[in-house]
Amino acid sequence: MVDSDDLISNRIAEYVNYHPNENGFLSSYGYAYNDGFDYVKKLAALHRICGSCSIVNYSVEDLPDRMPENLWDDSPMIYGFVGSHIE
Repeated sequence: MVDSDDLISNRIAEYVNYHPNENGFLSSYGYAYNDGFDYVKKLAALHRICGSCSIVNYSVEDLPDRMPENLWDDSPMIYGFVGSHIE
């Protein structure tokens, strides 16, 4: 999942589709940018702090039958990862 502040390769879907048997992918590096600064910084292992730097191969069978009543109460770790992206 990506959102409006993420920049990814325009070839990523082609690459993933070419490797259908892989369980997923991690970006070996990436670039971090903070709004208001006039530079970007290259970071190793960006996937450790940025969820947009990983691709996970899920199938319908891997998903739960239903969503929890309150996602944030039932799964507090999720808020830690996406909390800054909630309106």
